[in-house]
Amino acid sequence: MPTATAEPADAELEHAILVERLKLIYGMLRNANASTLLLSLLIAVFLRHEGVVILWWLGWQIAFKVTQVIDLKYRVSDALIEQAPQRYTYRLILWEIPQAMAWCCLYFLIPASSHPAECFIVLISLAGIVAASTTTYGPHFGVLASYLSVYYAATGLAVIMAGKGMPAYLGETATVIVLYITGIGYNGYKNAAACRNSILLGLANASLARKLEQEAASARAAHRLAAEANEARSRFLAAVAHDLRQPMQAIALFLATLDSIAERSLRLRMIGQAQEALTGASDMLDMLLDFSRFETGMAAQKRVFPLQDLFNHLEIEIAGSAEAKGLVYRTRETPALINSDPVLLHSILRNLLSNAVRYTQTGGVLIAARRRMGELVIEVWDTGRGIAEDQHEAIFEEFRQIDDPAQQQSHGHQRQGLGLGLAIVQRLAWVIGARVSLQSRIDQGSVFRLTLPMEDTVSLPPLAETRREAPLPFPHHHPLEL
Repeated sequence: MPTATAEPADAELEHAILVERLKLIYGMLRNANASTLLLSLLIAVFLRHEGVVILWWLGWQIAFKVTQVIDLKYRVSDALIEQAPQRYTYRLILWEIPQAMAWCCLYFLIPASSHPAECFIVLISLAGIVAASTTTYGPHFGVLASYLSVYYAATGLAVIMAGKGMPAYLGETATVIVLYITGIGYNGYKNAAACRNSILLGLANASLARKLEQEAASARAAHRLAAEANEARSRFLAAVAHDLRQPMQAIALFLATLDSIAERSLRLRMIGQAQEALTGASDMLDMLLDFSRFETGMAAQKRVFPLQDLFNHLEIEIAGSAEAKGLVYRTRETPALINSDPVLLHSILRNLLSNAVRYTQTGGVLIAARRRMGELVIEVWDTGRGIAEDQHEAIFEEFRQIDDPAQQQSHGHQRQGLGLGLAIVQRLAWVIGARVSLQSRIDQGSVFRLTLPMEDTVSLPPLAETRREAPLPFPHHHPLEL
């Protein structure tokens, strides 16, 4: 397995090295064309007495270099090299072999009767071209070797033809020429190795720079999230201080005036208002506890338990407040056994039921468990005013509340709660691995669904399947189509 994973990494590294080699070579070729054209012109002037032949040679050099300049400008780019480096390697070799052959033609343009000075000038020029090739093609030894092989072949041919239409002393200098080309090739090999090491170092530095930039971006994102979390926590604590002070002050006021009220009905109403304020404060403290649990990074403590036991506890807690508003609270019994965190699941369902009671004025609230495609879905239904579709995502944000005219009228336009209930529901659902969804119709009601993971369902006896249209079991209410 280590070999299998290492091979793609090595191939990717070699690809990157080849790309950088070719970028260097093509970049130097763009800058070398002017100097090689100037050298070609000087050689042609020096050998002008050779007549038409040298003019044809110069014309070839000029045409080749002009074509190469156009090709490098319009048909070669770093982006194209990155896409197909092997193709541009072969392309480079096919371009440079004819160029080397053009330079080697100078061997055969020197007649046997020519002055040794002319031969010396040609050999010096070729030596300069070969030396320059080490710099130009040095980053890729394969390209350099292909280029130098033409000079080896031309030197051998010149030795064979020495004295037969060519100066005899070319054969005598052949050993020096071959040794010179071999030395140039060896230096090119060393330069290619040094270039590879330099490219590796550059790639490592670039990778380190990218990693540092990513880590810096992650650190900035973490700092931003921490700042937002601190700001949210500050807003939350300010809201807690404000909202808890209101019911506590109301309770203190009720208790202070209770002794001075003689009429029994007025005293009972005052006690009811005090109990309502105390219930509101208790709800806020429960919500604060749920919020603190999530902030401490809790993990789900799952165990197997009957879902109906949890439904029974919730009915004891919520049914009284529903009946006080004249609402019907119903629990549909379920035989399901689940493997979940009973404390966190209790907090989720309590928040959903409390919201259902708070925002429902007539009708009732229902909690039930259904089977949907093999999963257990706990549903909380209400016959409230419904939630607009464009608010379905927003209501799960922190400190976001639904504007309910009936609630505002009954509580003197005071804010009810902290606006954290559904945000906590979504977070706690994530902790236990569940999903929360909502479907609602204005003036028809809402249903919140908590879908438990399939692996958390220990026993799922035949339950009612969720239907396309399920009427709420309360009189005088239209069915909510789902």
